Amino acid sequence: MARCEDSLTARIKPQGSSSFSPVFAMCAAAVAMLVPVSGFAQDTDAALDSQQQATLGHVPNYWDFKTVGDRPSAEDLGSVRFLMTDDFPPFSYLARDGQLAGFHVDFARVLCEELQISCQILVRPYADLVGTLGDGKGDAILSGIAVSTALDQGLLLSDAYLTTPARFAAKAGSEDLPKVEDMAGRSISFVTGTSHEAFLKGFFGEADLRPYDSRFAARRALRDGDVDFTFGDGLSLSLWLNGAQSKGCCQFVGGPYLEPRFFGNGFTMAFSPTRPELKQGFDYAIREIFKSGKFAELYLRYFPVSFF
Repeated sequence: MARCEDSLTARIKPQGSSSFSPVFAMCAAAVAMLVPVSGFAQDTDAALDSQQQATLGHVPNYWDFKTVGDRPSAEDLGSVRFLMTDDFPPFSYLARDGQLAGFHVDFARVLCEELQISCQILVRPYADLVGTLGDGKGDAILSGIAVSTALDQGLLLSDAYLTTPARFAAKAGSEDLPKVEDMAGRSISFVTGTSHEAFLKGFFGEADLRPYDSRFAARRALRDGDVDFTFGDGLSLSLWLNGAQSKGCCQFVGGPYLEPRFFGNGFTMAFSPTRPELKQGFDYAIREIFKSGKFAELYLRYFPVSFF
């Protein structure tokens, strides 16, 4: 799916009228950084703490495990070169030590371990990902590529492994979100010009809708008690709730809201149409790591406040 502006760092300038606008103009010049996936592994074998264990019920699960087919042949798949950017935290970014880190880095590692194949990561600017794949200089794009962009280019897509629902947040200790008919007069902050605004106007039009120019201002309004709720991208809200800027003020209520027309179709991997075996192989691996619990460990490591 297209990157959600709410999940980007401050050095990426939000663009235009949609929270799903692609914001890639500030990508660095082309980089040819070829690194082994294993070089960036975190210790995903570490035991989950009690809070994470309690949150396991909120890990997304998209699969009917009865549909998982036979394990693909590692020989048929060969070595895989993943294409990623290094400016998409918390999915792929340069850590303070200069090494590539993030959810997608460790996700690639566990997938390749599942398939028992060797994998590498090639770092390129977002604008070069599709071209690099088309030139045969990479095998799979794992960098939040927009589904529409991939389909327009005739690429194959894996099954979705993560979606970005919208969520409401309220003050800590609040009861769950009232029914829609009981929201009249309740104040909700949101970022103007986004798909979240369109959703609120379509389904919560009786509420007191209060637009703000930035996600920071919309969330600050909730933290400071100026509104009853804020509404936005669940992924970035989860990071805010778990971070210092929220000051422990708030919690998720209601949802999650997953309507694709407003909030996209989720994160997928993209492959060349000449490599259908890679799509089949990684679809298998994605299901297997969900089934084994490895995805839950990885998800909670990066998103300890689940956005589901």
